[in-house]
Order: sequence, then C-alpha cells, then structure tokens
Amino acid sequence: MPFVSPRPGRSSTIRLLQIAAYVGLIGSSSVLLLKWYTDRRTRKSDYYVKATSQLLASQPMVDLFGPPIYFGNVDLSDKRNVSTESEAHFMIPVIGARNRGMMYTTAVRRFELDHEVLPSEGSNDNTRTPHVVPWTIEKIQVSVDNRPGELAQLPITPITI
Repeated sequence: MPFVSPRPGRSSTIRLLQIAAYVGLIGSSSVLLLKWYTDRRTRKSDYYVKATSQLLASQPMVDLFGPPIYFGNVDLSDKRNVSTESEAHFMIPVIGARNRGMMYTTAVRRFELDHEVLPSEGSNDNTRTPHVVPWTIEKIQVSVDNRPGELAQLPITPITI
C-alpha cells in the first residue's frame, strides 16, 4: 500500500522552504566572498600600498595616531571612492592606539607612448604602443576624528615598492 501523507501539500511546502534557505545561504555567501575579494584587491593595489607607506613613513602622523597603526577597508559603495585606469581617489580609515581618522588619497597614472615602431618589411603598420607608468601619489590629507574640520597635508616622498 502506498504511503499517503496525512496532510497533502505540507511536504512540498517544507521542501520549498529548504530550497529557499539553501539559495539564500549560497547567495549571501557569494556576496560576502566577492566583497572580501574586492577588498583584498584594493589593499594590494599599488596606490593603496604607496599611500599607506607614506603615512607610516611620516613620524608626526605615527605619533598622532599612536603605534600600532591599522588601515581599514575602503568603502567601495561610497561614490567618493573612485578608481579609473588613470585616476584613483580613496578615503582609507586609519586606526591607531591614540586616535582614529581618515586618509584622503589622490593617485594618478599616466600613459606615455613608446617611440615610434618602424614597420617591418611588407607591413604598413606604423603605430605606437602605450607604455603604462606606475601610480604616482599626488595628494594625501589626513583628518582625525577628535579634530573635526582639520585636514593635515602629508608631504609626498618617493617610495619604491
């Protein structure tokens, strides 16, 4: 004799709830993984590393925040944090033992054209290829939470990474 459920339709509702829970879990996990990966790529970018190295190389800033200094994640949902292939503007949270604040960074990357390439025999190709120059930090300003409205300009020194 086949099994007959005392409440027809109840098992299909439970099954649908299980499927919805699994889809929700997989979807939210995927979003969190994507956010983690994007944060990691931003932290490893040339302009992020150079800007944070500039702040750590400035003894007055280290004294102001207090060692150890940690850098938070860039809020990529904020419209003021923008990165194109030639420009980057970021607000990086800075957390120290004494103070916390925000570091406002502007970086630029220029493209230079290589010397004209001579065409090979039988070719009419006379093009120049762009050469990418590494990121250059143009401006770093730092604000501290307990001093609203004040921005400290950080002197830019060449740092090789």
